[in-house]
Amino acid sequence: MSNPWSWSTNLDQTNANSDGDINWSENQAASTVNDSARNQMASHARFYLATFGGLTTTGGALSYALTTGLQNPVISYRDGLLFSFKAHISCGDDPTLNVDSQGPKKIYNPNLTQVKSGTIQTNRHYEVKYDASLDSGNGGFLLFDLGTAEPDVVALYNTKTGAEATTISAAVKTVELTGYSSPGDGGGALYRRVDSEPSHAGKFRSQDRFISDGTEDLTNGGWWEISEPIISVLMFGAVGDGAADDTTAIQNAVNAAIAAKGLLYFPSGTYKTTATITLNGGVYVLGDGLFKSIIACAADVTTFSVTSAYVEIERLHFEPSVTKASGAEVHFTATASSVRLHQFYMKNYYLGIIIESTVTDVNDGQFRDGVSGAAGCIQILNSVSGPFDVSLADLVADYTLGGTQPSFGINIRSTGDTTITNVNIIRHTNDLLINPDDTYQVASGIYIANSFFDTATRGILMSPINTGVVQMVSLVNVWCGGHTGDGMRLDASGVTTGGIGGITAANFIGSINGGSGITAQGPNIENLSFTGGGASGNTQSGAAFTSVTGLSVSKGVYGPYGRQGANTAYGLFLGGACENVQIEGNNFNGNAGGPVLQSASGTIIDFTANSGYEKPSVNSSGVTTFTITNQQDITFNNGSTVTVTLPAAATYAGRKIRLRSVFTGVVSATANVVPINGGAPGTAILTSSGNWAELMSDGTNWQTIQAG
Repeated sequence: MSNPWSWSTNLDQTNANSDGDINWSENQAASTVNDSARNQMASHARFYLATFGGLTTTGGALSYALTTGLQNPVISYRDGLLFSFKAHISCGDDPTLNVDSQGPKKIYNPNLTQVKSGTIQTNRHYEVKYDASLDSGNGGFLLFDLGTAEPDVVALYNTKTGAEATTISAAVKTVELTGYSSPGDGGGALYRRVDSEPSHAGKFRSQDRFISDGTEDLTNGGWWEISEPIISVLMFGAVGDGAADDTTAIQNAVNAAIAAKGLLYFPSGTYKTTATITLNGGVYVLGDGLFKSIIACAADVTTFSVTSAYVEIERLHFEPSVTKASGAEVHFTATASSVRLHQFYMKNYYLGIIIESTVTDVNDGQFRDGVSGAAGCIQILNSVSGPFDVSLADLVADYTLGGTQPSFGINIRSTGDTTITNVNIIRHTNDLLINPDDTYQVASGIYIANSFFDTATRGILMSPINTGVVQMVSLVNVWCGGHTGDGMRLDASGVTTGGIGGITAANFIGSINGGSGITAQGPNIENLSFTGGGASGNTQSGAAFTSVTGLSVSKGVYGPYGRQGANTAYGLFLGGACENVQIEGNNFNGNAGGPVLQSASGTIIDFTANSGYEKPSVNSSGVTTFTITNQQDITFNNGSTVTVTLPAAATYAGRKIRLRSVFTGVVSATANVVPINGGAPGTAILTSSGNWAELMSDGTNWQTIQAG
């Protein structure tokens, strides 16, 4: 049989007699042309077998032999000579190849190291190229697996189990799966060969025992680790059909993403879980958005528990497939920090989110139809005074199913710094509930702005228990309306040593409520300030304060306003032992029960420049002595001098009292009144009829600050 390697590349008559089986000599007999052509075709066929994988080796694992099948076999090894074959047996260490009995030559990897045991695998195809420079000039063959000269060969397998059942060549450093359980199921991924077993589930072990440098390690070899910047839960066997339990697959994917410091991806689907998924390392979790990537917990457990710093969850839809009686959808534990949940949707939740973490951002989310009578949307708590630096923004919550509303929209049991902005909560019993107690002792530093609390029992309820303290709360542009009870209620009746203090509100509106727009029920409530805003259309009063120490209400409208009607009771109610009260510049007109009911028994209650109501006064006739208690404006109308007993100046520092006389003078029972022009304290107040004077306590005496 002919041998193409003996042919000439010249275009002259050199090939006329270069091959004994093919006679292309000049003027050859016509009868020989057919044989020459057929022999040339056969020679081409055998050449293709030798160079394109049609041959199979013989010999042993250390001494491969290859016969080309050519009548004129390879007569010498030439640089660049190529052969392709299928191995009949896996190799041992340092094998050789002998082609057409021209002598055995060592086989080398592309990195010029000698081939070791298992590199050549049974029934796999290889290509070799002769290189005369190898083996110190004695020549040898370079081995190429899968038709590439790259040292990091990528092998394709359909499934993970398929790759696990395979002995993979040492030359292969990367494996690509086209699926997890079946080709094209979305679980395909790249894996790289590693030197020991990975600590997470993103791995498999093939039948060989090679490590990354191509050597064999019977203890640690054969391991492959997932190598993807974006890790899909499908790569770990999650199905996402709402029926299969994806809990283990999701947890394994979480662990692998944390180990890779990568991104964990939930493609569109419904992922059933039956146990808590723990995110215990920094990871970015991403879905395809609401109604697409749905986490459907089917047990009374927390769905996601975040226990570490630097966790971000985005574009996920949480909707339990059962009616839960416990467990949050996302729990940021006390060991977590610098965490974020945004662009999310929650439905049919028992408790949406628990926040015990510091530096926590929850924004751009929707809560819809939680479990009737269950907990609520968000609960913020930690022991004593944490967590700190919590931000809630751009949230909407509504309950439309009828029956008992969830207990709260947002519940703050304790905090050291929380901002709530652009929040709209409807139909959640107490849309915002702040209720620290003996365990969660302090809720402090709360800023609420541009938010709307509507159609519940109460919009905002601050109700500490026992030693619980609510303090330093600021509200700006907040609406509380349409509730069956009060718009905002501050109630310290349940405290022992705790209380409420330092509450400021600017442009707060409490209207069309079944109770009052604003109610503060002391004692143990102090330092409240309301500026602007107001309350109208309430079944009770616009604002009602009982036993409050330190109260300022200014520049508000507590009566009909816009399209809202009058308050059924009063514009303002003051009762109990109120102290240090300043009511200034308000409009109390138009209320059914009257502008103001001032029945408070405390002191320093000052009304200034209000529309519809001024300072409480008394017209005293026919008396010669009078003791002043909580009155601020007193007119004496009798014919003889009146001796008044003023409150103790030391007790009522800053209090003002206005006195008028129609027919006579007024003197103090104690020499502690300083004239308007200064001088020693005396008893004189009004020296003759028709005069008036305004006194203010400086803590020692009563100073005459105005007179006429």
